[in-house]
Parts: sequence; structure tokens; C-alpha cells
Amino acid sequence: MSQIDSGDAARALGALRRKVQRTCAVCGRTFEGYIHQRYCGDICQQAAYRERHRDELNRKRREKYQRQKGTSASSAAEGRQPRQEGQQTAHTGQP
Repeated sequence: MSQIDSGDAARALGALRRKVQRTCAVCGRTFEGYIHQRYCGDICQQAAYRERHRDELNRKRREKYQRQKGTSASSAAEGRQPRQEGQQTAHTGQP
């Protein structure tokens, strides 16, 4: 039975991960990357994710804004009273 040398195994794995010249799918820059790579770096990868999920991200952002807007409007209507003349503000002590 023949034994596999650890150096042979490392070379075999390295051959599977050969680096080649690639073109980034977002910015078009040429870079040296692995065969399966599509983007030149994290920034382009994040930009591609945001582009693919734009509608969902915008919907979530709008919902969050509406929740915050509704919360601040309701808290202003419930608990806060307008300052009357002669009242002092808490932070300056000025009328």
C-alpha cells in the first residue's frame, strides 16, 4: 500500500485553488483571484448584495422610519406639554 505524503496532498489542494485573472462583476477591475471569485473585494461584494436585495432593504428601511415616526409623534402627543411662558428649561435655568 502506498502512503500519501502531506506535501503531495497540499500540492493537490493548491491545484484545485489556482488563482487566475478575473474581472470584477461590479467595478470591472481586473484582479487575481480564485476561479470561483466574482468580486475584487468586500466593498464590491457588499455593493452587489445591496443591488440584488435593493427592494427588500428599502422596504425594511421605510418600515423602520414609519415606526420611528409613529413612536415620536405619539410620545409628543401623550407626554410632552408645550412650554408655557415663565417656565424654566432644565438645562440652562433661563426662562
